Amino acid sequence: MKKICIFLLIIFLVGCNENIETSDAVLVNVQNTYKEKQLYNLYINKKYVLNKYEPEQKSYTGVFIEQKEGDFIHQFKDFTNTDPSVYMQYLKLTDSYPLSWVLNCYSNLKTPFITILPPDNEEDFFNKTLIKNLAKDFGNLKIPMFVNVYP
Repeated sequence: MKKICIFLLIIFLVGCNENIETSDAVLVNVQNTYKEKQLYNLYINKKYVLNKYEPEQKSYTGVFIEQKEGDFIHQFKDFTNTDPSVYMQYLKLTDSYPLSWVLNCYSNLKTPFITILPPDNEEDFFNKTLIKNLAKDFGNLKIPMFVNVYP
């Protein structure tokens, strides 16, 4: 009986109404918190030397496509009428190294971006042998690429 009384008391105090009253809400005009526009002088160093992978104009674009075999770069370029600079792929730690995919990107002057996901098997999650072998595979080609490990 005590349990039922406590349960009813809790329901009475908490309530079950999902209607939210907006009478306590205050409309805030965001523009009131900002100062008036100010003009600034922007100086650009004309002797600036671009760093590696820094484009001369605009910015790089990247794309993730699931196709890994064949001429996927030209097929995507023709289909979308765009020319991305970076191609991305997901790879499990237990998967084999995507040599043909990386070479396809490199031969087409595209930068590979590979995200390495942890394996499904929890016992191999931090398998040092698998990690070292994959790191050696990435280092053997001496091709610049982006590698994201266990995001």
